[in-house]
Formats: sequence, C-alpha cells, structure tokens
Amino acid sequence: MPVLVVTGVGDGRANLSETVRARVADDGTIPFVWSWGDDIAGRGDVGAAARAVARVLDPRM
Repeated sequence: MPVLVVTGVGDGRANLSETVRARVADDGTIPFVWSWGDDIAGRGDVGAAARAVARVLDPRM
C-alpha cells in the first residue's frame, strides 16, 4: 500500500511529521490511516484527509 510522509515546516509551524498510509476496507473503500492505525477523517476523501493532517501538523488551523 502507498505511504505518504507529510512534514509541517516554516512560518512558526512545529517541525512535525506524520506518515499517512492507505488500506482497503471490507466495503472496498480506501481510507487513509494515521501512523497509529486509526482511520483519518473522510473515509477515503482526499480533501478531508488532507485537512485533518494539516490540523495535526499546524495547530494554528
């Protein structure tokens, strides 16, 4: 499965990173998954997952 490493840097952002994975769910959807195994918001919606990851990496959002 694909893996994406996202890092928040610059303009006061903490130097945080997160590894995002994808998995195939029983219903055939492909949700994105946090490094600790929980599904990211959006249940396969790329935009919703991106916003959730951005909130974690940039708490100012």
